[in-house]
Amino acid sequence: MSKEQLVVGPVEFTRKRLKVTLRKPNWPVPDPDIPYVIAEDEEGSGVGVAIFGPETPAARADAARMVLLWNMALDGEVLPPASDLLRSAQELVRELGG
Repeated sequence: MSKEQLVVGPVEFTRKRLKVTLRKPNWPVPDPDIPYVIAEDEEGSGVGVAIFGPETPAARADAARMVLLWNMALDGEVLPPASDLLRSAQELVRELGG
C-alpha cells in the first residue's frame, strides 16, 4: 500500500447516503473476474466508501447492514431492534440477487 491514503473530509462525503454495488476490482486481486461488494455514494459518483470483499452472501449481508445503519443515521431515524435490522439487511441482499 502506498504512503498516500484517501482522506475524506466531513463536508466532502460524510453526509451522503450510501448504496451497495457489485463491481469488478480495478486493483490487483487473486481473481479479477470475481466482483467485489462495495458501499458507495447513492448518487452513483463511483466513490467507494467501504469494500466488503469478494461477492459472497456474507459480504452482501455485511454491506447491506452497514449501509442500512448509515442511511438511517443520516435520516435521523431511531435504530430499530437488531432483529428488524437483520430482516431489512436480508431484504437488501435479495435485491442484490442473493
